[in-house]
Amino acid sequence: MYTNPQEYIANTWIRYGLILPYLTDKRASLLPLDETLKNAYDPYTFVRDAYLQRRAYLISDGKVTESPLEDPDAGLPPDDDPADAQKTPPQPEKH
Repeated sequence: MYTNPQEYIANTWIRYGLILPYLTDKRASLLPLDETLKNAYDPYTFVRDAYLQRRAYLISDGKVTESPLEDPDAGLPPDDDPADAQKTPPQPEKH
C-alpha cells in the first residue's frame, strides 16, 4: 500500500476514479472462470478448497506438500446462537 502512488492522492473522487478501471479490468480477467464456478457441484466448497490450496502453495514457497491445509471448521454445523458457544459440552455418562 505504501508504495502505491494512488494512496497519496488526497482527493477521494480522483483516487476512486483511478481505482475503478483497475477493478473493472480485474473483473474482466476473471470472467472465463465464471463457467467453472457454475459447473462446480458446491461453489462454496470449490472456492474454499481453491483458496486453501493456493495458501498452502504460498506458505511452502511453491513446494507441493503431502498434507494440504484444511479448514478447521469444515463439517461443523453453523453457529447460530452465540450463547451456545459459552455452554460447556455434556459430559459422557459413566456406567
